[in-house]
Amino acid sequence: TGIGGDVLIGYQAGNSKNASDVASSTMVGYRAGYTSAPSDATGINTFVGYRAGYSVTTGVQNTFIGARSGYSNTTGTENTAVGVGAGYSITGNSDITAIGYFAGNSQGTNSVAIGYNAGANTQSYNSVAIGTNAGNISQLARTVAIGDNAAQTGQKVEAVATESGFRTI
Repeated sequence: TGIGGDVLIGYQAGNSKNASDVASSTMVGYRAGYTSAPSDATGINTFVGYRAGYSVTTGVQNTFIGARSGYSNTTGTENTAVGVGAGYSITGNSDITAIGYFAGNSQGTNSVAIGYNAGANTQSYNSVAIGTNAGNISQLARTVAIGDNAAQTGQKVEAVATESGFRTI
């Protein structure tokens, strides 16, 4: 079912949208884009999955694919989250890329998190976390963490790590 220029498929997908909406959003899944504003303010979003993009009100140009991906985003723009719970708590931040199970759960603007739980708990702005649990606990701004469990305790360094430790670059 479509409203205006939207494609809405699934129980209560795009629930707050109306026929005057001229946006071109795609919302597929149970309550995907549930609270999206009933105007073109939320145009050009793609939400696919159970409650993907659930809380978006005025955020634009977001792509959330996976159950509960981008769930708490309200006003953030130009975000990409792929995976169950990816980008779950990014609220109003923008320019975020999160790929993996709960990756980038709480990311700052201009950040990248790739991997299972990468950047999952307070990843600050302009940070990169790649690997399982990389940058998972209080990753500071302008930090790069690559590897399993890299930079988990707020080190402000570039770190390449394994579970046995890390080395600064």
